[in-house]
Amino acid sequence: MIVSVIIACNIISTSKAQDVRFSQPFTNVLGLNPAMMGPNNDFKVALNHRSQWTTLNSGYKTYNLNVLYPYFLKNGHNKLDFGLGVQNRTQGAFDFLNANLSIGYQLKLNDNGHNLSASIQGAYLQNSLNTNDIVFDDQYRAGSFDPSNASAENISNETVSGADASFGLLWFYNPGPDSGKIHAYFGLSVYHLNQPDESYTNSGIGIPIRQSFQTGIKIITNGELTFSPHLMYTTHGGSEELAIGLYVDYLISEKFTGTLGGWYREDNALSIILGIRFQDFYLGYSYDILTSHLNSSIQGLTTHEVSLQYGLNLANKKSHNRGSNLLSYY
Repeated sequence: MIVSVIIACNIISTSKAQDVRFSQPFTNVLGLNPAMMGPNNDFKVALNHRSQWTTLNSGYKTYNLNVLYPYFLKNGHNKLDFGLGVQNRTQGAFDFLNANLSIGYQLKLNDNGHNLSASIQGAYLQNSLNTNDIVFDDQYRAGSFDPSNASAENISNETVSGADASFGLLWFYNPGPDSGKIHAYFGLSVYHLNQPDESYTNSGIGIPIRQSFQTGIKIITNGELTFSPHLMYTTHGGSEELAIGLYVDYLISEKFTGTLGGWYREDNALSIILGIRFQDFYLGYSYDILTSHLNSSIQGLTTHEVSLQYGLNLANKKSHNRGSNLLSYY
């Protein structure tokens, strides 16, 4: 009975198009804050797979792709940023597709390392529902399921689509590779500005606006260690989430860097992250430990996330002295 109730709640949540929260949020900067392309100096390709709660009706599966390309202007001080994102997620009978394009501009405010990045994003959304995989209450007769009994549920469309608009702003402090041991950033992003209606019943209720604030610092030591604490606060459709994160990078050699990190999402989960860099490739794995009340009700609600990235530093190739990205790769 408890399982059935939770599945029903998840379907309701899905119909309101709650966005995915990644355990490795910086693998999907286009879904977190498109202005985060500003500190990025790489031609970057990031693939991400998230498998959540597989014991509940096959669970939730998400596949995500981000492609970032920086185009440097004025000796590398300012630049244009281009981002392409594609995301597909399945949840039982539901299938969601999001294809988005982001364009940003990063402005160097002064010679002391202060920068401002702004980005706009347009997206195409498509949601599909396979009603053959859904059982409704009115298909039961005398307590037994009768598949020949047609449901009276009002589902006007099994496939709905629409356009979506979002934007992001980011201030960041990056004094460059030769000065300063502390980098910092503060960002704001707003998604679903036009609140597209993606309901299957023509309800006229659009996707709620999602607002998010992000901040953090990167502390570079004199040795092989780098510490990066982060804080994020998100509101979406009446829900609120506070997330606190910490990454520790250890320089093993010129070619290898290891990362140990984690996020605590209030009343949700604790995510443990392991990452490794080898030259221009990054591999990450995270595991979520559920901390909400569901953990005491149902066993086996595990979440795994794997990311694979390739990043080619175009600033170095063009001899622009910009320093490292202050954001983690995971």
